[in-house]
Amino acid sequence: MIKLDILCGLGNQLFEYAYARTLSLEYNEPIVINKMTVLTLLNKFKYPKMGSASYQLKYFNIVQCMFQNSLIGFIQSIFPFLHAYLHRKKTNDRKYLANLFLKMSAKGKYYFADSAMAGYFPHSTTKKKIKHVHGIWCSDKYFYKYSDIIKKELKVISPLSEQNKDLIGEMQNCSSVAVHFRRGDYVNIKDVALSYNICDEAYYKKSMHYIAERTENPIFYIFSDDIPWIQNNIKFEHTVKFIDNNNPGHEDLRLMYNCKHFITANSTFSWWGSYLSDNPEKIVISPNIYNMLYPDIKDIFRDDMILYDIRNQIFL
Repeated sequence: MIKLDILCGLGNQLFEYAYARTLSLEYNEPIVINKMTVLTLLNKFKYPKMGSASYQLKYFNIVQCMFQNSLIGFIQSIFPFLHAYLHRKKTNDRKYLANLFLKMSAKGKYYFADSAMAGYFPHSTTKKKIKHVHGIWCSDKYFYKYSDIIKKELKVISPLSEQNKDLIGEMQNCSSVAVHFRRGDYVNIKDVALSYNICDEAYYKKSMHYIAERTENPIFYIFSDDIPWIQNNIKFEHTVKFIDNNNPGHEDLRLMYNCKHFITANSTFSWWGSYLSDNPEKIVISPNIYNMLYPDIKDIFRDDMILYDIRNQIFL
C-alpha cells in the first residue's frame, strides 16, 4: 500500500501524486490518499486570508484510489511533520539528506526535511507493506521512468465550458504562449515572500522577446492570480490576451498546457502547465532560481527548459 499525504496547492499535489504513482507502479500496490494532515490544518490557521488548499486530484485522470479516514490520517501525519520540522535546518546539507532519505525509504517512510526544495535523492527499495509518502518531490527525476503514464493521468477530465473550449481551439491554431505571473502568497505572506522572489518585468519582457524572435506571430496568453495588477502595472510590447474567466485552478492548468510555448514563473503550477504540453517543439523558459533560500538546488529544472539568470538578467 502506498499511503499519500496531500499537502499544499494544485501544483504540489501533482508532484505528490506523480511520485506516489511511481511507487505504486514499482511495487504493484494501490494508493491510499490522506486529505487531512497536520500541515493542512496548520496552514489553515496560519494563513486564514489565503484559505486552505483543497484536494484537487479529483479533476484529473488518476487511477482509482482509496481514501484514509480523516482522523486516522491526521494522527499518522504527526510524526512525518515533526520529522521534517526537526531536520529542516539540514536542507542545504546534501550528503546528510541523501543518507537520511536512503535510510527512511528503506523503512517505507518517504519523507525528509523541506522536501519542496530539497531536490532529488535516490530511494531504497523496501519490503514494508505500507509506504508512507509525505512530501512534495519537486523534480521529474522522481517519475521520469513513467513519464508517459504520468502525463496521461494528470490531464484534466472535468467537462469543458463553451468559453474554455473555444479558447483551447484558438490556442491550438496559433503560436500560443502561456505566460504565468505568480503573486498571491508570494506577495501577501511575509515568510513566503522572503523565500520566493517575484519574477520581475525584465524577465517577462526578455522572455517574450526571445520567443517572438523564434516563432511567427506569437500570441501571449497571460495567466495570473492577480490579473488586475498585471493589467495596471506591466506594459507589454507584444500581442497579449488575459485569461480572466474566473476559472478554478485545474481549468487554467488545462488552458495552459494547450498552449504551444511557455514562460513560467518560479511556481509548480506553471511547471506542470509546461510539462503536460504535447508540443514536441515547445519553448519553455524558466527563472533559474525558485527559492532564494536555496539558490543552488536545481533538480526542479528539466532538460527542456531554457533558464534565465534572474540576478544577471541573461539567458544561460
